[in-house]
Parts: sequence; structure tokens; C-alpha cells
Amino acid sequence: MLQEYRELARLKEFAMSEKDVELTSLKYSSSMIEERNVELEQINTVLEDQIDHVTRLLQAEKMNSKNLSEQLGKTVNEKDKLMEDLTAYNDVLARIKGITHAELTATPSQLNEKCEEQAKRLYSESNWSQATEATLRELLREYRAQKSEASDKVEELTSLKHNNTMLRERSIEAKQRTDGIMFNALCKTYNGGLDMIQGCIRRSLTARISRLRQASTTVKVGHYEDLLARIDALGQVKEHLPKISETIEIAASLSAYSAAASIFVSLRAYHGDNFDLQRLLLPLHLNRQEYARIRNAVDPLAAQVAQKYETWLLWAPGHVMMEIGVCWLFDESGNGRTDRIPDLVERRRKGNKEMAVSSRRAASVLALAAIAAVVLAGPAAATGKTGQVTVFWGRNKNEGSLREACDTGTYTIAVISFLNVFGHGKYNLDISGHPIAGLGDDIKHCQSKGLLVYLSIGGFGTGYSLPTPQAATELADYLWFSYLAGNRTGAPRPLGGDAFVDGIDFFIETGSPANYDVLAKKLWSFNKDFRGRTPVQLMATPRCKYPDAGGIGRALATGLVGRVNVRFYGDGYCAAYWQQEWDKWTAAYPDSQVYVGLPASEQVVGYVHPKNLFYGVIPVVQKAANYGGVMIWERYADKQSNYSGYAIQWA
Repeated sequence: MLQEYRELARLKEFAMSEKDVELTSLKYSSSMIEERNVELEQINTVLEDQIDHVTRLLQAEKMNSKNLSEQLGKTVNEKDKLMEDLTAYNDVLARIKGITHAELTATPSQLNEKCEEQAKRLYSESNWSQATEATLRELLREYRAQKSEASDKVEELTSLKHNNTMLRERSIEAKQRTDGIMFNALCKTYNGGLDMIQGCIRRSLTARISRLRQASTTVKVGHYEDLLARIDALGQVKEHLPKISETIEIAASLSAYSAAASIFVSLRAYHGDNFDLQRLLLPLHLNRQEYARIRNAVDPLAAQVAQKYETWLLWAPGHVMMEIGVCWLFDESGNGRTDRIPDLVERRRKGNKEMAVSSRRAASVLALAAIAAVVLAGPAAATGKTGQVTVFWGRNKNEGSLREACDTGTYTIAVISFLNVFGHGKYNLDISGHPIAGLGDDIKHCQSKGLLVYLSIGGFGTGYSLPTPQAATELADYLWFSYLAGNRTGAPRPLGGDAFVDGIDFFIETGSPANYDVLAKKLWSFNKDFRGRTPVQLMATPRCKYPDAGGIGRALATGLVGRVNVRFYGDGYCAAYWQQEWDKWTAAYPDSQVYVGLPASEQVVGYVHPKNLFYGVIPVVQKAANYGGVMIWERYADKQSNYSGYAIQWA
């Protein structure tokens, strides 16, 4: 055991000895490596010094080369300059040699001749200088004389201008006095007719107020009483025509068939250089049927009246109706009496056969006679212009109130957009931050001006759908009792108790198309209990691509939608193939009025410049028998561009 322990100790000692040797070797190697690193660093330092030295030598060489190049260039330039100087010196030397040789070889006689020629030349130059100086002095005298004469003429011209200015001012004063005299005389004529016209309006308003009170309704009594108060406060024409303008505005608030409205169509024609029926009828806010009756009857009736009563029309001035009583052509209810025209003609012939021909005034009488006849005319087919412009309101808080939109006079239909949540027991009206309070009063104001007001359901969100027929029925009930003319105890009325919209617009962009036909039929069923009016009118606003595969297509398939606003904007296809799609829509729904939908903003794809609207779009769409008008998207953009101001003239 002890022997083994000693053997192990010896082996351990041997192993330790080996490790000491190995450690000594490693230390020696490490020492050698450190010495080698020192040597390498020294070599590296020497190399860096040599590189710096070589770099400095190269830089010095470059500088020397640059200096040598500059010196060489300077030397070349100096050489060129010396060569030029040498050449010039040689030329001068040659000339000197030539002159010297000529003088040395010349004879005395030749020198004398040369001197004489030189003297003659100098004498001639002297004389020329004197003549030139004399000429210059003469020119100076003439210039001074002309300058003095021009100054006199300027003073004379200034005096003439002053006299001309005085004459012009006196002429203007004289013209103003003459115009004032003529205007005063014209005002007397206007005042005579204005009294009669205002009398017609008073009688019409009084009759309407009386009928409304007998019927125990106050819906429009306040409106008509306000008009009556305004008429009573007007008085006579004194400066320009503000009283006439005010009276026109009041007349425009009445029916298109009232005596006052028809008379003022004539009055507007009397003041215009050209008879433009479209422009004259704009303030009356006619609906489509009323305008169509007048438009389709004026031209043939005008020709008929002109042929039958040619002599009277040529001799009658524009205020003839005022002189003999404009109200005589209408009965107490405002209905036209065309049977009285022949008697009126005879009375006019006897009264004034000496009056000068006035084509402009004759046109106004012709218009009045024709429109008086239209009052008794039956309805006509819708072709050409309708005067209908629809606008979507509620898409931007900065667009102004609904009342302001209706007061522009450029819209006939306003669409409130959107009821964007429905179908799951929840409902939400999103009008971009406009306050709902007061919206009902705005709706009633618009309706009093002859506009139709719709509520649009759907929009661009995803919060709506009709998953079941029951959901469609529930939505129809909600719309009828909350926004339309329905009345049920406990039903919410967001617009107020007595305010309601005229119809519903389908603007379905997302979701399933199911059950919108059920909704349309249910809404339409509410009309069956009403006679003489349609409290629920239906409208749809699809994209231009025909047919619509969504919910709008289902609603249109019922045949109950009266107006269709086809949106020809929003994508390149609609802008490029609008006419092709227009023909499809108008052919597919002959019993509906189809509107061409256009954006009012230039930033929207499909925008049509007003010039192109007039020349390129309107003539095409108005060929359709069921053309309805123009739909404008939307009120805020239109407020910026006044696009409807063009559309209302041509729609």
C-alpha cells in the first residue's frame, strides 16, 4: 500500500515537472511573440514613415509638375506675344523703309506736286467743315422752332381735352336728367300695373287663407299671411325696380297657376332683351308636370295666338294688360279665361291703333296670352327640359343648412343623407354633424317653396342590412311612423311632430341585396289609405353600371320606384360609357323618371364641365321620353362650384 502511494507521488511529481517544463516553454514562446510584436511594430512604424515620406515626395512632385506646367504655359504665351510684336515691328520697319525709299527717290518737282495736293486737300476739308457747321446751326434753329410750335400745340390740345371733358360731364348730367324724367314717366306706368298685380295677389292670398281656415288647417296659413303682410308693405316704385323684384319673389311663392305668377312671367319678359321661358319660369319653382304643361304649350299656342290676333299683337305694348286690367284674364279663383281674349283684342283695337311697333313688348303680351291659355290646357308628355335638379344634402357640415340650400332657387328636390344604421333593431341618422334639432322646420320651409324632400337610406358604411323579411317590415314601419306621414302614439319623431319627408331614397352600396323589394312594397302599401296624394314616394340612386345586382336592383324590380338617379361618376367606366349605360337605364324603366347623376366637384372622376354639359350631355339625355332631370352630388361641392346654377338653366 505504501509502495503504491510512493509510486503515485512519484508519478504526480513527474507530471508536475512536465507541466513546469511546458509552462516554461509557453512563457518563452510568449516572450518571443512579444518581442516579435515589438519588432513588427517597429517595422510598421518605419514603413509608415517611409510611406509618409513617399507621399510628401509625390505631393511635392505634383506641385513641381503643376508649377512647371504653369511656367510652360506662361512661356508659350510670352513666346506668342513676342512673335506678334516681332511681326508688327517687321511690318512697321517695312513701311518705314518703303516711305524712306520713296522720299529719297522722288525728284524735287514731285515733292512740290505732292505738297500742293496736300495743301488743296487740307483747304477742301476746311471748307467742308465750315459748311457742315453752318448746316448744323441751321438744323438747330429749325429744331428750336419746331419745339416751340409743338409746345403751343400741346397747350392747345390740353385745352381741347379739358373742354371735351366739360362737354362730356354736361352730356352725362343732361342724360341723367333725361333718364330721370323718362324713368319717372315709366314708374307711373309701372305703378299703375303694380297696383293691379298686387291686388291680384292680395285676392289670391285672402282666398287661400280663407279656404285653409275653413278646412281647419294651419299648415300654410302662416306662410300666406306673411306674404300678404309683405304685399301690403310694398308701396310704389320709386328707384330702380326693388318693389317689382319683391313682388316677383312673393308671386313666386304662389302656385304656378295663380294670376300673379302668370302675370309676372309677362313682366319678366318685358324687362328682358330676349324671351327665355326657361329663365323666366325658374323663380316659380314649378314641379315637373307644371313646367311640362307650360313648356309644351307655349310655342304652339304662341304661334296660334299670333296668327289669329296678328294685328293686335303688333300694336299692343307690353303694359297693355296693366292698362285695361290684367286681372280680367283670370277669375276670382285664379283660373285662366282664354275665352275673354277675343273681347280683349277688340277692346284694344278700339282703344289704341296709333302705337308704335315694339317687338320686345309684343313678346311679353304673347307670353302672357299663351300662358293664360296653358292654365286650361291638359297635361302633356314629358320631353326635353323638365327643370328638375336634385341635390344630396348632409355630407359635409360646412355645406350650410337645408334651408339655405332650398333658398338658392337652384334645386327642386333635396335628399337628406343618410339613415346609415338599420336592420337589427337599431337606427341612426348620420348628417355629418348637422344638428337634427331644427331640421324639421327646414324641411317644412323647403316644402313651402315647392321642393320635395327625401330621406336616403344606406350610404357607404356597413351598418345596415335586411337579413329577413321581418327586418324589412320593421324598417318600413319605423320610417313611416318616424320620418313619413304616419302617426302612432309613442313612436319617435326625430324631425318633430308635424314635419315629415315626402319619400325614401334607396342608396344601397354594401351588404346583402335581400329583402329590399319587401321594403319597397311595404312602404308603398302605406299609400293605399290616401286619395289625391302620395305620402310615400320612392327613389333609387344606383351606380351607372346596368343592371344593379344589389339591393337597389331588387327595389327597382317592384316597379314602384318613381325616380332613378343614375350615378355617372366615381369610376372611369361610367365616365367613358355613360351614354351606353344611360340608354340601358331609360329603356329598362320606362315608367320611372331617370335622372343623370353628376358630381359638382372637379376632383371627382366623371366631372363634366358646364360647357360639355350643355353641348354634350343635355342634348343626349333629353331625347329620352322618361328623362327626369339632373342629380347633383353633393351640396357642399355645389356650394363651392355653383354647378347647379348651370344645371337648373338646362335641366
